[in-house]
Amino acid sequence: MSKEYTRSLTILGSIPIAGSVLFHDDFESLLNWTQAQGAGDSIFELDPSLAFNGKQSLRMKTRTTDSAEGDPISAIHYFRLGPTKTISATVIFNIASNTPIEQFVLSLIFYDGTNKHWGAVYYRPGVPDFAYRIDATTYSTITGSETLLLCPGWHSLTLNIDFNALLYHSMIIDHLPFDLSSVTIFSDTNPTDSHLFTSIGIETDSANPAEINIDDVIYTEGIPI
Repeated sequence: MSKEYTRSLTILGSIPIAGSVLFHDDFESLLNWTQAQGAGDSIFELDPSLAFNGKQSLRMKTRTTDSAEGDPISAIHYFRLGPTKTISATVIFNIASNTPIEQFVLSLIFYDGTNKHWGAVYYRPGVPDFAYRIDATTYSTITGSETLLLCPGWHSLTLNIDFNALLYHSMIIDHLPFDLSSVTIFSDTNPTDSHLFTSIGIETDSANPAEINIDDVIYTEGIPI
């Protein structure tokens, strides 16, 4: 007897409350991300044992053999901004434990053909706080964000950026908003062809490996009111 197989289909279009979808991934089929950093026996794989929605998520774990403080691992992806050059980026994530993590970062870098414009927010459990990038080496605490996240547990992080005005707009963590509308994003000369580079990753603060699962990533054009 023949067996019928079904295949899920996600239709991307315009979401009235959010704007046009630039990129969406629920990690239910192919792995659309590229591993960056991560050495030795680090793990970068679709994980059927843990998911926020659906049946799996992306699992990243820094190396266990010869592990060291400062070990990084991240997932990267490239796509293009819409005509308004505004973006709302949301990531659902689950950190296995706060203890071995120096930082968790969501980074968005827009290359306009002449310069690169770098917006990023960092969760730093050792402080604890969320911080935004000021320049190539400096970060600033986001006032009111000085708290530890419950780990393990699923959390939502949204970063809203206006690359046209070169300003952060806001950050939202677990539905709690933080106003960043007066903060300029870091820019530097870089004549790379126009595109948007995004990165999601972690870095260790000790020789113990760190682990994170990522699910339901969605980037939309425009900044929700």
